[in-house]
Amino acid sequence: MSAPHVSGAVALLLQSEPELTPLQVKQRLMQTAEPLANGTDVFSHGAGRLNIDRAVQQQITADTTAIYLGNAGLQANTLSGRKSFTITNR
Repeated sequence: MSAPHVSGAVALLLQSEPELTPLQVKQRLMQTAEPLANGTDVFSHGAGRLNIDRAVQQQITADTTAIYLGNAGLQANTLSGRKSFTITNR
């Protein structure tokens, strides 16, 4: 039942910043979501609870919302492991 809530949040965000692209809207909503307190993971419940006020106030948005580091070297049924990556500020 999240679709009407997300649609409303998108409308409010685009009303405040109509020049945002669909990808920027998604990034803004995901990056400003509040993590769920009951320990649920992002695979079953998404990025968390929408915080539209924070999304509207957000000044900086990263280029990507998710980074896929692959699953090489990870054991089956686990979500832990180590990978290295570099973030470049352009």
